[in-house]
Amino acid sequence: IFSPAGQPLVKNADCAVQNLRAAVILLTAGGIHPEDVANVEAIKAKISERWNWASYGLSSLDVSYPTVVLQDDGQLLQRRNDGSYEVLNETLNTFYEQHADQFDFVLIWTDFRVPRADENEIAHYLRVTNRLNGIGINRMSAGEIYGSGGKLKGIAVMGELDQYDTATELGMSQALNIVSHELLHQWGAATTFIDDQGKSSQALLRAPDLGHWSYYAGWLSPLGGSGWQDNGDGTFTSLLSQLPDPNLRRFSRLDLYLMGLIPYQLTEPFFYVEPTTPGAQGNTIAGTAVAVDVEQIISDIGEIGCVD
Repeated sequence: IFSPAGQPLVKNADCAVQNLRAAVILLTAGGIHPEDVANVEAIKAKISERWNWASYGLSSLDVSYPTVVLQDDGQLLQRRNDGSYEVLNETLNTFYEQHADQFDFVLIWTDFRVPRADENEIAHYLRVTNRLNGIGINRMSAGEIYGSGGKLKGIAVMGELDQYDTATELGMSQALNIVSHELLHQWGAATTFIDDQGKSSQALLRAPDLGHWSYYAGWLSPLGGSGWQDNGDGTFTSLLSQLPDPNLRRFSRLDLYLMGLIPYQLTEPFFYVEPTTPGAQGNTIAGTAVAVDVEQIISDIGEIGCVD
């Protein structure tokens, strides 16, 4: 059997975004259970449609490759003191020993708990390769650590299947939004801009992690934002709070720009709310709208461009 890992890795990193491919792995610490496979397949069957909808048809995500089931042999996982597990690099190396290096992403579901240390999260994203300038994220090329020549952009550890309710419409919608959220981390959110005082500002980002859009962002995205509506009286109402399904979030125009799907000329100015009371929460808050345009972003972190 031909093993890609048995040959020298071919450098194949790219900035592809219009036509993406993702492999899906079900990683088990114990036995293989048909119901787990069925749940993964249920989510997987709807990922492409949701991604296409969220990107306004500008990007596709092909997840048609057969799901790969891996059972820990003592080399794929490391047990933590709290009873959870860490997914080791060997999981991806094992995958690439048997499968071609043709995927932009790998999504991993498990039958065990895998939160990061000191974090109570459902899933997390590990960026592996980035060749884009102008998105506020450092260029990187760590594909060889996992067995990829650079095609692999990132790994979404989706976590324990028991966290996902695939039997209800709302539960499935949440699962699909989490997939979009994690993969969107490849391009955001790390965007800063030059403010009116000529300083670099992080006001678009959520503190303290600075990896999601701010609660006060005036747009909606799988990566955050509340989509504030200006009431014209010094108050703003969250459009997110008005949605019947808060998980039905398309990529914002800023997301699409950072992904390279639309040029800066089509990225209309946007705003964030500077609350009258710092840290204000609620569906309606008092504050001032602060406008930002893409030129301010480009002035701080440069233009979008793929590194050859």
